Amino acid sequence: MGLSVYELADIANVLKIEKSRVKNWTIGRPFSVTPSVRISSGKGSRNLFSLTDLYCFALIKHLLELDAPVAAVQEMLASSLVSEDSFWLRRDWLVITRKGQATSYCVALQNDNPNVVIEPEVKDICIYAVNLKPLADELSLTPDKYIAPGVRSAIAAFSQPSGEVDEPDFDSGIQTRPEVVRRPDETPNTNPVNRVQRSEVASQKNRGSSRRSSST
Repeated sequence: MGLSVYELADIANVLKIEKSRVKNWTIGRPFSVTPSVRISSGKGSRNLFSLTDLYCFALIKHLLELDAPVAAVQEMLASSLVSEDSFWLRRDWLVITRKGQATSYCVALQNDNPNVVIEPEVKDICIYAVNLKPLADELSLTPDKYIAPGVRSAIAAFSQPSGEVDEPDFDSGIQTRPEVVRRPDETPNTNPVNRVQRSEVASQKNRGSSRRSSST
């Protein structure tokens, strides 16, 4: 799976939800998705998420849209399935079930259409099934414009196979001065002494004009 790096704002743009909501899903409100690329540490540092993390956020959003209970989503996140690339490469059906009076949910992957065995003694069963293939296919075609400036240039550094590389500064920016437009016959004056001399000459001319006007 190719390496892609996302910030919170990128994930919010891709999923079309508020950035604050995505952030809540990383700090236990009510979910805790841990960044796979880099965990922020210290002032100015940011969490960096992988494509697998993006899939996980999308799956959370989809399950909540299906009115899945928070406990079911938490059980899904607690399983070792969603943190593995193979989970998304297989792109099977994700099936979350709770039978009868059970207090926990069962999370499993199934091929093709999901099949759930219902025992005769079970009075009720709760099932949430999501086809991962169309969900992952849609996110795999995510436009590059969603990747934050600075992060895109850092992907190559994170992808280097060996050797120590400097960690990119994601908060630094390049400031440029506005270009000064001059007439073709105008030359820039960079000498402060010349500017003072021209100012004194202009002042003397003004005084001379004032004397001539008073004498007339």
